[in-house]
Amino acid sequence: MIQAKLAAMRMVSLALLVGLGLGSVPGGALAQSRAAPPPNPSERDLIGALEERRRQLDQREQALDRRVADLVAREAALEERARALDAAATELRQQRERLAGRREENLRRAARIYDAMRPTQAAAIFNTLDPGLTVEILRLMNRSRVPQILGQMEPERARIITVGLSG
Repeated sequence: MIQAKLAAMRMVSLALLVGLGLGSVPGGALAQSRAAPPPNPSERDLIGALEERRRQLDQREQALDRRVADLVAREAALEERARALDAAATELRQQRERLAGRREENLRRAARIYDAMRPTQAAAIFNTLDPGLTVEILRLMNRSRVPQILGQMEPERARIITVGLSG
């Protein structure tokens, strides 16, 4: 839109200059002839104003071109940053999945170990473990062993673990 206006203003300026005998027709000879009368002061003022306006429009066009180039460069940088963030998010998600898999494997291994213990031994250890971890391990153990272990635990700890198992 702006470029179309600039082109139209250039055409009008050129037409005025050619019409006043001060410019040249593209691809042709000089339009100014010796027989043409010199421009009067108001015509010179108009020509000067048009030339100044054209200079201003050229400067504005150059400034807009620089801004467009800057915006294109910023957009490319943002797209590159977005791709890098997507790659980092994918890597983070994969690491989280690997860690979750390892944790699950470790919990299953611990559940097998506690399943092999006598209920009194397992209860003594569970009395000192974090209640959340105890709940996770008990959920993976043989269901018939859980009540035996809870029966050997300290009553308050058994209550906390029971609440955790029910939730």
